[in-house]
Amino acid sequence: MPRARRRSNERVWEVALATAREELAAAGDAVGVLDVEVQSAAAPEAAGAGFDATVRAFMAAGESLDRATDLRGLVAVGDALEHTRYELACVRELLEGGAPPQRTAPCLFHPAHGPSVQEVSFGPGDHAVPACAQDAARIAGGEAPLVRLIAVGDRALPYWDVPAGYGGLLEGYYARFGGAPRLAALLAGTPLGQALSAAR
Repeated sequence: MPRARRRSNERVWEVALATAREELAAAGDAVGVLDVEVQSAAAPEAAGAGFDATVRAFMAAGESLDRATDLRGLVAVGDALEHTRYELACVRELLEGGAPPQRTAPCLFHPAHGPSVQEVSFGPGDHAVPACAQDAARIAGGEAPLVRLIAVGDRALPYWDVPAGYGGLLEGYYARFGGAPRLAALLAGTPLGQALSAAR
């Protein structure tokens, strides 16, 4: 492999790996916050069991990241992070006296926002895409959603403009919800959507 191409591949992997580490760290912070609340005497017993499931999912994400050596290896990381975020949402609802939410596709704008609650019209083709409550409210109010940004050099770009930087993780997040084919449709008209379509 030519040196320039090898170096380009290395840079792509560095961006993707750094992004995956950020996602894992953010999930870890959320788990840590919830740990304190679950320890409260007022917390229902089911919340403790749910929190144990959350920790197992989070540990699986970390183990998958430790094993990852290429972009495809990040799919397992995204899958485990989706599980972590869903379990976090379940425990949160239990702590607030509600019932565990349905397991829906992650918010497309930023999968770390957790399970989606509705579909909203967005994007070049005005597609109906899964959104969390916060982003759905922002769009309804005429504001832009809080999109996951990827640092590339001195720029921060929407993840769908950095295909290799987030593609593997996103496939993992959507592994249970249609995977790459569904993502290609949801992200049609973006660089990542085109890359997913070309890989099919």
